[in-house]
Formats: sequence, structure tokens, C-alpha cells
Amino acid sequence: MTDYTELELKTFDISGRDSNLSLSVTSLALVSDLPSSQKSPEELCRLIQSKQLWLVSPGVCRIQIIVRQNKLPIVPEGAEIGFLEHLADTICQCSVWATLGLTIKQEDIQYQPLYNGAPNLYFTVEHPQKASVLLSPTHNPTARFNGIECLFCYNSETPETSQVKTEQADTRGTNMNAYHLERISELEALGSNNAYEEETSAEYWDDPMLDMSMSQAQQRWNDAGYLAQVAIHVIIGTRERIRGLRVYHLDTRPSLLQLAPAIWNAHYLKVI
Repeated sequence: MTDYTELELKTFDISGRDSNLSLSVTSLALVSDLPSSQKSPEELCRLIQSKQLWLVSPGVCRIQIIVRQNKLPIVPEGAEIGFLEHLADTICQCSVWATLGLTIKQEDIQYQPLYNGAPNLYFTVEHPQKASVLLSPTHNPTARFNGIECLFCYNSETPETSQVKTEQADTRGTNMNAYHLERISELEALGSNNAYEEETSAEYWDDPMLDMSMSQAQQRWNDAGYLAQVAIHVIIGTRERIRGLRVYHLDTRPSLLQLAPAIWNAHYLKVI
């Protein structure tokens, strides 16, 4: 998606006490067909939140996600394809879509994007019943909501560094506006790894170090997918009770539903 006006949504970090893996997230709402007058993105957000400008959806929107890793990658060289597929599957399984009455489909995976900063994961999100899509008031100017673009930057630290960071976080009180989420469910183990285990001979697993290494890699993939699911909830703005993670909000920008409560909520008319 190009040539759209970008409206900044939430920027935040997610970390867990029991893992040295964290996720930094920035997110944007992509809109088009704006009224002719030129306004800044900040002014557009104010107009949308005050209902002076109404966002309308074409029924099918998109999510684009750029996936990055820091200098200590969670994915070993050569395993990027499997990791991106796992991440895409996990996002599609997120409970937020059922909560909002939406369907999500994986559209594309770019393992080697054509340019720096291009998204890796593409999804389509749709209202299954178009009749439930909220129509705009006839007297309001409108703009078209096209979707969301996110940057997911995974940060993996050594155990020593992670411990120091945890101790520092414990002394900050609420200065970073951290809040705890309670976990509802555990992610399923990697389907691809399970299939691989079934096809592998018993002798292969006689090496305990190899077994431990694969188990740790699988757990890191599961942790990464879980962080992605939580990030989707925070970006869109649904309240889920999730245990074991801490979210640090780095700004006061809105979630998608704070910006436009009806835009991605097929149940909106049923609850107002």
C-alpha cells in the first residue's frame, strides 16, 4: 500500500519476566480519499476522534507487518522462512478477530523484501457480513480507512543482560506506565516441528544437547508468536486478560478503536 496518509497509532514495548525476548512496536493507520483541505496527520486524528471526520471501510482492509531482529537474532541463519510462516499463522489464530467479528487471511509473505523497510507479512481483514459495517452520517465528510502497517522489532538478550534490565524495571515504579496483562491461553507448538519430530528416527533424539537446542528454539518461536498476538490486541485496542507480560506505552497516541471505534468492529451496531 502506497500513497496513503499515515496516522500514527500506538508505540510500545512488550517484555516478559520469564523470557529474554521482547518486542518493540510502532503502528500506523493508512487512510486515503481525504477532504480537499490540507491538514496535518495530528489534525486529522483530532477530527476523526471528535467525529468531525468519519472513517469508512471498503469492507476489506489490510495489515502489513515489517519484521526485524536485533544483533542477537531469535531465528538462526537459514530458518527465516519457517519463522515468518509460524508468525503469520499465529497472528491469524489471534482471538481478536473473533472478538470483533472479523475474518483474517494471510495474503503474502515476503522473505526477502524488494527494498529496505518493505513489509514481510501481508494479511486481509474482512467483515464477513457487510450489513454490519457502520455507515457514515450523511452530513459528515469522510476518509477511507485502508489498513494498518506495523513494525515488529524483536530484541533478544543474553540472560545476564535480561536480568539487569529486569532489576532496573522493578525500581521504576509506574514511571513507564507499565501494566500487566494476564494470559488466557498458551500457543500451540510449531506444527512444522511436530511433523519433523514424527518423521525422525528415535536414534536421532539420543543426543540430549540436540534435543535441548531444538526445544529451546521452538519455545523462542512460540514466545515470539505470543508477543505478536499481544501486540495486535494493543494496536487494535481490545482488552484481553493476559498473564506474564508487561507493556510499556511510549506515547499517548490512540489505538485503532480509540481513534475510530466502529471501523474494525462488526459488532459495533449491536452494542451501542
